[in-house]
Amino acid sequence: MQFSNLSFRLAQTVDLKDINSIYNQSVPSRCSVADLDEWDMSRRKIWFDHHHPKDYPIYVCLLKDEIIGWFSFSAYRPQKRALAQVAEVSYFIKSDFHGQKLGTHMMEFILQIAPSHNKKHLIAILLDKNAASIKLLTKFNFKEWGRMPSILNFEGEICDHLYYGLSLD
Repeated sequence: MQFSNLSFRLAQTVDLKDINSIYNQSVPSRCSVADLDEWDMSRRKIWFDHHHPKDYPIYVCLLKDEIIGWFSFSAYRPQKRALAQVAEVSYFIKSDFHGQKLGTHMMEFILQIAPSHNKKHLIAILLDKNAASIKLLTKFNFKEWGRMPSILNFEGEICDHLYYGLSLD
């Protein structure tokens, strides 16, 4: 699909319902997030309030006026000031748009704006069975920086937690 009408903007409180809905679509798959339960809106609002737009922004991805994805930069070990130039990047795409290269457009934008938010290193934390994210990250030269073997337990289904990283210098 062509995304000629694709745009990105900083997320606003009014976007939380769409952000939460897109995130919650990934929970049942048990391959995209380590959650066993969907997030409610009160939890999502707390999460949103911990993302200052200057340092740890959340962006929505719009096709015309519809939110079809979002991404965020989150603090990695926020109490450790020596890690201030590191951000965990998370990205989610509405299920109707999976497999249409939207992730590529999102990652291009993520890498373009990261330096303007004083980020020199990006970390993506994902499940080892998330083949689509691994493919996207390696396409953009992220490397596996760490693996926590067999620590995720989806009610008997065990998998690894991976850390993929990219230095922007």
